[in-house]
Formats: sequence, C-alpha cells, structure tokens
Amino acid sequence: MPSYTIAKIHWQNANTLKIDFIDGGFLYDQIKANRMKIKHESDDMYDTFLLTASTNELRQFIQKYGNDDRFFDKENSVTLIRKS
Repeated sequence: MPSYTIAKIHWQNANTLKIDFIDGGFLYDQIKANRMKIKHESDDMYDTFLLTASTNELRQFIQKYGNDDRFFDKENSVTLIRKS
C-alpha cells in the first residue's frame, strides 16, 4: 500500500536544499486535543494514528497550518548539497 509524507522544502542557495519533515508527535497531540481537525484513524492499543483525508482535504489542511513552525520537525531535517 503506498503512503506519503509531508515536508517543507527550503532552497538555502543554488546548491543547498533543506527538507523539514512534518512533526508527527506535534500533529498527533494537536489532533488528539481537537485543536487540529482532519480525517484520521487512531489505534489506541499502539497509540498511533493514520491520516485518511482526501487529497483536497490534505491540501486545505496544509494551507491552513503549513506556516506554523511547530508543524515541522527541525531536529530531523535533511540538508542536501549539490556536488559539482
């Protein structure tokens, strides 16, 4: 079954690309506290969740919350540097 992740991409310069992935812990806490609403399924036994929203709903969700810096995990970001 295919799955996807959400990330924010920053071009730091012509040769450096930084990728900040979504902070799943922050997102989970916000959804669990009903501060962010999006279709999802929860597994209380393993304390996990899976977003099940449609593409359009995901797009609207990202437009609404994507500029919140807490939404992305800076500690697990990836920096790619072009080698010439």
